[in-house]
Amino acid sequence: MPDHVVATDLKTGHAVVLSSGPAVPALLASTAIPGVFPPVTIGRRELVDGGVADMTPIATAIDQGATHVYVLPIGYPWLRQERANAFGMALQALARVVEQRLSIEVAAHRHAADIRLLPTIDGPAVSPADFSRTPELIERAYRATRKYLSGPHEADDTPPKRIVQLAAPLRQRVA
Repeated sequence: MPDHVVATDLKTGHAVVLSSGPAVPALLASTAIPGVFPPVTIGRRELVDGGVADMTPIATAIDQGATHVYVLPIGYPWLRQERANAFGMALQALARVVEQRLSIEVAAHRHAADIRLLPTIDGPAVSPADFSRTPELIERAYRATRKYLSGPHEADDTPPKRIVQLAAPLRQRVA
């Protein structure tokens, strides 16, 4: 099955779709959160987290031929906590921007593909900068997604003609 990974060209700020070559550098580039992880050089480009240019690459998936798109929204359980400082308020505002952008993207592309928003994980309030619980969050997201996909609503769906896997930035899947 073809895989397509989205990263951001640090120089231009544009999304880059990596569809060939070694998977590990592509995935590292796609998850290279600026200020946390270094950029990854592939070819002549320095690449960082794909979410910088395209937080949820729904249009990219459709451009690659997807007729069914499953999105695992990041969710923000830590937003339930009291914001004690300006940084917390800034993170809350950013989270709202991301949520609104996702709604806009889904509405804009709903006519071109069957877009499903998977349930966010009901997990612990972990800061997006805290990677200490990543395995636990991945497992929670995996279980929630399997439960959703095995639900009764799937039985009535027409099987997708073509599935295109798009590796979203790691924090999209675990935060």
